[in-house]
Order: sequence, then structure tokens, then C-alpha cells
Amino acid sequence: MSGVNKVILIGNVGSTPEVHYFDEDRCVAKISVATSENVKTKSGGYEEQTQWHRVEVFGPAAKFIAKYIDKGDKLYVEGSLVYETYEKDGETKYVTKVKSFKVEALSSISAQKEPAEQEDEW
Repeated sequence: MSGVNKVILIGNVGSTPEVHYFDEDRCVAKISVATSENVKTKSGGYEEQTQWHRVEVFGPAAKFIAKYIDKGDKLYVEGSLVYETYEKDGETKYVTKVKSFKVEALSSISAQKEPAEQEDEW
């Protein structure tokens, strides 16, 4: 039996997307997505907690991001978790990313655009 590695996020884009083209047909878009929730505090009140997610979008979905998405837009993101490590100044650093295969604009300006999915290229 195989496992499941699936992430679904609905949040706001934190900065202008970074798009890198490998050639005319292949590109990757790197975005940060903020998700927030209200959490009950010990005193009985509520406070908003925000989590930031690194998201990499590939294929046609990356082209969609490059063309239509900007900082502040609300997105639906679907993908899988990827864990990476690298060395910096003799220390091992750990990074968690979402590798996305589907994005959909939820912002009023961009919501009229079609959702973008990619074929498994990676």
C-alpha cells in the first residue's frame, strides 16, 4: 500500500512571485503563501496566528502564476510536502516546501481565470 502526501492551502501570496524559465516551455514559480487561524489563548480570548509556506509551482500552473498572480492575491494551492537539507557555514539547514501541482486564484480580480494544473513533469 502506498502512502499519501497531500497538502491543501488557502491563503494570501506574501510577495511578488519569483519565476524562472528553463526554456520556452518549462518554468518554476516560487511564492510564499500565508495562512492564518484564530487560536484561543489561556486568558479566553483569541489571537490570530499566521504560518508562512514556501511553495514551488511547476509547468502550466507556474505560467499561470507568472501571468496573473501578485502579492496579496488569495490562492488555493494543492501539492505535496518536500523536505530538503543543505549546508551553510558548516551547519545543516532544513527547509520544508510545498511542491504544487494545482493552483487556483480566489481573489476577486483573478478569480475569473481558469485553474491551472500541471502534468507530472518532476
